Amino acid sequence: MNAKNKNLLTIMIIFLVILCNSIVYSALNTEMFINGDAHIRVDKDIRITDVKVVDQVNGAYETYNSDYSKNTTSMQVSLPSSESFMIYEVTITNKGDIDYEVTNIIEESYSNSNIKYELIDIENGSIIDKGTTHKFKIKFTTPENNTDNKTTIVLKYTFKEWMPSLYNMVVNKSRGLDTDIDFGVAPTKETSGIYKMNSTKDSEYPVYYYRGIIDNNNVSFAGFCWKIVRTTETGGVKLIYNGIPGSDGSCNNTEFDTVIGLSEFNINDNYNAYEGYMYGVPNSNSYNSEFALTNDSTIKIYLDNWYSNNIIDYTSSLEDTIWCNDKSFNLGTGYGNEITDYNGSYRAEKSHIPSLNCINNGDRFTVSSDIGNKSLKFPVGLLTVDELMYAGAVYQKTNNTQYLFNNYSFYTMTPWSFYPKQAREVYLKDDGSITFGNVSISLGVRPTVSLKKENVIKKGTGSVIDPYIILKL
Repeated sequence: MNAKNKNLLTIMIIFLVILCNSIVYSALNTEMFINGDAHIRVDKDIRITDVKVVDQVNGAYETYNSDYSKNTTSMQVSLPSSESFMIYEVTITNKGDIDYEVTNIIEESYSNSNIKYELIDIENGSIIDKGTTHKFKIKFTTPENNTDNKTTIVLKYTFKEWMPSLYNMVVNKSRGLDTDIDFGVAPTKETSGIYKMNSTKDSEYPVYYYRGIIDNNNVSFAGFCWKIVRTTETGGVKLIYNGIPGSDGSCNNTEFDTVIGLSEFNINDNYNAYEGYMYGVPNSNSYNSEFALTNDSTIKIYLDNWYSNNIIDYTSSLEDTIWCNDKSFNLGTGYGNEITDYNGSYRAEKSHIPSLNCINNGDRFTVSSDIGNKSLKFPVGLLTVDELMYAGAVYQKTNNTQYLFNNYSFYTMTPWSFYPKQAREVYLKDDGSITFGNVSISLGVRPTVSLKKENVIKKGTGSVIDPYIILKL
């Protein structure tokens, strides 16, 4: 055979070897068995990897050796007396790169239910973290006067990819209570993070909020980018709009790209009523929250139109929480066109103590929930001055060390004050400071929505290039 033919034959042999190996590899299921004993792993998933006896007392013994498969354990025990018991240890190994949840543990077969068993350190809902092993125990006991003291049992375990709730993710990353926070000072890198609100620490769902320099609170939901602001008293998660995702799914938006457009808060400004997200009779001599809220503010109309045209199909994922338009006051009356200072201005300018307490029921905007006034058409609103303060914004202080800073001014729904022909509302200035202005000026609009506690994270790390992906419920 000449050299050329030899080379050709060699190439053909190599090709056939590679082809055969590829076919064998692709034909493998989740593991290969050699002589029934050696296990060669060829995949990355979750499975049972061991079962063994760790304790046998008062004559307890195995009638046959225990065994296991990918998702079952098989045990055969004999317990001669009521003082006898047997304990097995089972090992689950998660070789994957995702977390798994134990969704069910069922009896595939059970020959003698008089012998009882107890699962220790595992239950439906247990989470097996990626790249870890989890060991748990199964203890067998028998009652007195049990004449049939042997049993064979096969347990089957089912697993599914675990997707944590957005609320739990926030909670798990908290750095603790906010008792040492000075809200009159801009946050630093050292004082940035997720804090648990001290005033709600004993609630069923304590409130957690993001503060300062944050790079992991980005969310992709309903086709838009959002930033997590805080959790709610019902376990929801409040988000603020942050633009449209890039072609690669990233959420790295700034300036005008972080608002849905521009709007006045109200076109008119010559009565206290125009501080309202909704309002009744503008020129009345009674506190305007006591009137039926028959008129929508200009900015509410703008938000409702955007909601109905863009995310109404995602309403099932949103909770009906409170949107606070706090018209409680510390100076004046709030009547007609009488001079009034609202409490939001006092908290921002003087006390530097934010609060989520919305005093007047008429100022607590909800869609249908009894916790508020049931006046909203859609579950959408704006942030409050207090939420700006929790995030790290400070009155009249340039501040780019908080995640809401975006080089663009946008409205909140908190009234500041009324002076003759000047109803004034709080907004976050383009330099990151809290300030106020006439309700008739046109500023950016950043909608806020609140996800229900049932929403889970499909994937993502929360960064601008890899935001948390939230699917519709």
